Amino acid sequence: MRKSNMPEIDIYMTVKDLKRSLNDIPDDYKIYYQRIEDIYFNKHGWKGKKIKFYDSFSEYIRAFSAYPKKNNKILVINGHY
Repeated sequence: MRKSNMPEIDIYMTVKDLKRSLNDIPDDYKIYYQRIEDIYFNKHGWKGKKIKFYDSFSEYIRAFSAYPKKNNKILVINGHY
């Protein structure tokens, strides 16, 4: 995997940001997350974090943002800008 020439920056969402996004959202909202295309990993050098889940490891990426789409009654979580 080729390393990106982009500098590492920390612009991703924190728990504080997520809590702020959840204000005034009803409990019955569905949660959707954005699928990240393989090109970001294969061409642009993105890397996930391997986290052990039971007996195996899965790769995760950080969330960039979350916001409600009130007309659809969903909360959207984005993997990038």
